[in-house]
Parts: sequence; C-alpha cells; structure tokens
Amino acid sequence: MRGLVTLAAALCLFVLVSPAWSGASGGSAVGVSEREWSVTLSRLRVQHGTITFSIHNFGQDDHNIKIRKHGSQYGFSGRIRSGATATITVNLKPGVYSLFCGIPGHRALGMNAKLTVT
Repeated sequence: MRGLVTLAAALCLFVLVSPAWSGASGGSAVGVSEREWSVTLSRLRVQHGTITFSIHNFGQDDHNIKIRKHGSQYGFSGRIRSGATATITVNLKPGVYSLFCGIPGHRALGMNAKLTVT
C-alpha cells in the first residue's frame, strides 16, 4: 500500500512540474524526486535562465540536493526530511549540471542526476 501511495505522490509531483508548465516570467520548472538511492528529474533538458527545482524526498532518510557544474555550486536545498519538500530557484547558463545528494556516501550510492541546460 505504501508503494502505491508513493507512486501516486510521484505522479502528482510530475504532473505539477511537467515540461509543459511555464511561468509568466518565462522560467522553467524541474521536479526532483529523491529516495534511497536515486535522484530522478521530471525533465533532463531545459532552457537557460531562471529554473525552479521542486524537490520531494520520498525516502526514509533525510536527503538534500546540490547543483554543481565543474566544481562550482549553483544551488543547495539544505536538509530535506523524509516526506518533506523544498524549492530551489537559480539562474543557470547553458551546460551540463550535476544534481546530487550531498550527505556523505549518498552520491556514491547512486543519488545523482544530470541536467542539460541549453
């Protein structure tokens, strides 16, 4: 039953931040789902500019999200408790960015994803 509830919540989050969404300011939205031991993005490519990341921790452990490119950090969510959400809004230039959980050991266990900004 818990798996079904988690799946339903993930689908709702995906629909809320699907690629068709566009704010009045011309920004983009990306949904980020975290769980042990993965990070999943609702889209893998966005236009450069203002990007809002809506992050939901579906896992049992606390997690966070860091956004980096070539060692420079562009965003950090802070600790996200199990079942909680966070939002990061950043201005990104074209390139490939890494999104990962910065809690020691979590990235090595698979909690990372790539986002291409065009």
